[in-house]
Amino acid sequence: MKTFIVIILTLNLLWFVAAFNLFSMRSATAAKLLLRRENRIDPFPALVAQLTKFLGGMNLALAIFAAICLFEVDGLLTFRLNYAICLVFFVAHMSQFVYNVPLALKEKKGESSHWAVLTGTMFFIFVGDAFLAVCNLVLAVCLLVN
Repeated sequence: MKTFIVIILTLNLLWFVAAFNLFSMRSATAAKLLLRRENRIDPFPALVAQLTKFLGGMNLALAIFAAICLFEVDGLLTFRLNYAICLVFFVAHMSQFVYNVPLALKEKKGESSHWAVLTGTMFFIFVGDAFLAVCNLVLAVCLLVN
């Protein structure tokens, strides 16, 4: 069980660090990912780039929390609150996934959406958040049952 916990915490840490890097450190790139080509007119790219920095900040907080959990995994294993940690990560990933589902459905129907979810980097993020949400939920349930 400890190996499973370490793997999931490590995946969370890597994911949240990557999200911090994209949304805070490379916010202009994030704005290009989020804005369709026809919407990349002033002032939208600058506004989106600035707003994504806040999303990056939240991902940094989650990355720090994941790192603390990872480095304190032996101490954490002695507490029954382990499932709560996994549930927090589940909510973080699932919220990112769920808010993109309506956009993905529109895109699948051929309708215009705010950004493309089913191609390129956004598809990787969409699938990655779904995968990590499921991993964290499974781990939370396993920890709660044991």
